[in-house]
Amino acid sequence: MEPLDGKTKTALLSFLEDRFGLTDLEGFSFFALGKGRIHLATREAAALAFQPPAVVAGLPCARLSDSGAFKPASMLLQLLGPLISKSRVDLSPEQAKEFIAGRDIALQAEATDGFIAACSRGQVLGCGLLKAGMLKSQVPRAKRIG
Repeated sequence: MEPLDGKTKTALLSFLEDRFGLTDLEGFSFFALGKGRIHLATREAAALAFQPPAVVAGLPCARLSDSGAFKPASMLLQLLGPLISKSRVDLSPEQAKEFIAGRDIALQAEATDGFIAACSRGQVLGCGLLKAGMLKSQVPRAKRIG
């Protein structure tokens, strides 16, 4: 675990602002964990991460692919749900059940293709990938229900 380099942090913050309308994340510390995994923690928690050295600090934030694209973590979107102003897609209760079970959903949404925050009853359920009218659940298999 090491602090995220400035170039990657800037690109991540830009992605989160452009895609989800998330701003004011400068108060968080970001860490690279290997295999493209990125975690975030409050500055206070980050200060404790190195005394003694921790294996992992914070919560999953995103994954950086070899191609340089970011995939937001469902946990990040759930944590910051009230602050997300873009790429939110509201699902019916039936669609929400399908989504958290990991099934694809045919969906007509105003959001553009790409990663979205899938919501139901005002709460973020997790990350989804919208492509050509199909919503693919990105909720981790271990957290799926149904």
